[in-house]
Amino acid sequence: MKVIVILFLFLVGVFYAFISIDFSDDTEEAAPKPTSENQDIVKLTPELVEAVKKYDEVYEFSEGFARVKKNGNSGFINAKGKEVIPCIYDYVEPFVKGIALVTQDNNWGYINTQGEEVTPCIYRLARSFSEGFASVEKDDRWGFINTKGEVIIPFKYACTYSFAEGLAGISIADDKWGFINTKGEEVIPCIYNEISSFSEGLALVCKDYKYGFVNAKGEEVIPLTYDDAHDFSAGLAAVCKSDKWGYINTKGAEIVPCIYDRVNSFTEGLAAVCKSDKWGFINAKGEEVLPFNFDDAGTFSEGLAPCKKGNKWGYINHKGEEVIPYQYDAANAFINGLAIVISANKWKYIDKSLSH
Repeated sequence: MKVIVILFLFLVGVFYAFISIDFSDDTEEAAPKPTSENQDIVKLTPELVEAVKKYDEVYEFSEGFARVKKNGNSGFINAKGKEVIPCIYDYVEPFVKGIALVTQDNNWGYINTQGEEVTPCIYRLARSFSEGFASVEKDDRWGFINTKGEVIIPFKYACTYSFAEGLAGISIADDKWGFINTKGEEVIPCIYNEISSFSEGLALVCKDYKYGFVNAKGEEVIPLTYDDAHDFSAGLAAVCKSDKWGYINTKGAEIVPCIYDRVNSFTEGLAAVCKSDKWGFINAKGEEVLPFNFDDAGTFSEGLAPCKKGNKWGYINHKGEEVIPYQYDAANAFINGLAIVISANKWKYIDKSLSH
């Protein structure tokens, strides 16, 4: 997806805010990518249902823990609904291999699943761990630490992204971006105005207001000819020309022509696309397999996709059949067997037992 360099604090807030309240942004995916790989399905027990009622906000489970918010402060519950890490933090992010990013008094640090501080809250800004490294900021410069809190790559960058596929985006100055490897060596020079992290062997880059893709060697394997673009997902990337969106494959071949007003990424073989203010779904061949009769639509996860009709959200299956009625003010993707919905300003979990 297109990456615009903004203050990281706002970026993480937007990403972890309830995404499906507004699925229709022109350049953002409609729902978070599922993160349930190698994780257990969470059962919606009566205890969990009752436990979450006391929280103002609840989020997806990750590694057996879910972020919750109460009276403006955040903590974690387990799958039984027990608050195992108290709501004492200003903000928290999901656990990644047993470590979670937290903030207190506008400073950022990291805790483990026992709630123990593994890296003190000493950084002005920070990102979650990825591939064993975390990007952190101190004294207006960014660097990288390991899971022990040791500085591995010095604080010398104007801004950085997390590592993905062994490379991290970095900016030295003048809003120019490139990539380093895990040794801190610059492997792609800082010549781009915008970049995105590597995905499926390619990274989205922008220069002179045109977008294309580079490989890990820095070769521009898909020319910078597009007005906008998203990251690759399931072998396809959404691209924009003259305000219309379509899809290309990793070789740069156009698979779906640029005819849509808005698009989402492919998941489970389907992508939600919009034309004339109505959303439908296409397959990877570009065939319109589900009709354009939705007012908004998310992405498929665990066999279901959140869709909107009128001002209410529900869920459909791959056949386009309504399996959970349109009754929610907002609806998120299913992750680890549960989906987060909002109804009457209350956040709660649902499972697929509501389907019919």
